[in-house]
Amino acid sequence: MIIRLLIIMLLATVVNASEFTDSWKPGEVEKLTYEIRTFQPSETTNDLELKITRTKDIQPVFVVEQTLNIPSQSIEMKSTEVYAGEKLQIVSSDNRLRFPLSTMKSLKVDTLIVKGKSDQGKFTISFNSKSVEGSVLPLDGPLTTAVGYRLVLRNMNFDIGEYFDYGFVNLLTLSSSISEAPKARDSVIGVQEIDTPAGKYQCYKVRNSVGGSETFNYYSTDTRHIPVKTEIIDSKSGKQSMTITLKKYN
Repeated sequence: MIIRLLIIMLLATVVNASEFTDSWKPGEVEKLTYEIRTFQPSETTNDLELKITRTKDIQPVFVVEQTLNIPSQSIEMKSTEVYAGEKLQIVSSDNRLRFPLSTMKSLKVDTLIVKGKSDQGKFTISFNSKSVEGSVLPLDGPLTTAVGYRLVLRNMNFDIGEYFDYGFVNLLTLSSSISEAPKARDSVIGVQEIDTPAGKYQCYKVRNSVGGSETFNYYSTDTRHIPVKTEIIDSKSGKQSMTITLKKYN
């Protein structure tokens, strides 16, 4: 259950370049801390930490580092991804994951390492466990992962009424090989003020309907388009199943 929710909560998109990359100086680092609250099957609270660095290259190159620990579920995740160019195309993904002991025993590794790499129009996914089959996906359009969306979605055109189509690859799918990246769409539906522990933000409201649940993401209306909040709605009950709220921003 918790792994499914983690997959849903981290959906993403890639779109055309905008004022976002221009507003971020080479060498600049951004740190964000989020509170994750899950309401089903029981209410729990955990933190998600994110560090985004724009390198000193002339062309935009961003490194995204994400850490998520859920002690109650014996889950630890550390990921590093690289996105490059004005369209922030994915270059590489390095994920180190630890799940409950029973899962790790079945995978026959102490730490599951999942790597993704773009090369010559393909995105190759590999695992350090022989129990999981790797994949090669065609790069026939915008592509991102659960980790990168808190960067790349900020590079979109936030005009109300706009929508964005993209491919999303779930690197946590362990049961079978991925033959293609599922298609998804995000739509800008309005503007709303959001109150968080990090302050009040005027935000663009973006709807995402991938993964069997309806998700709303809120991004600040300034040029940085800070990811302020995510609300995940359960498709059956119509109630919130999870929220991800900004706690601290540097």
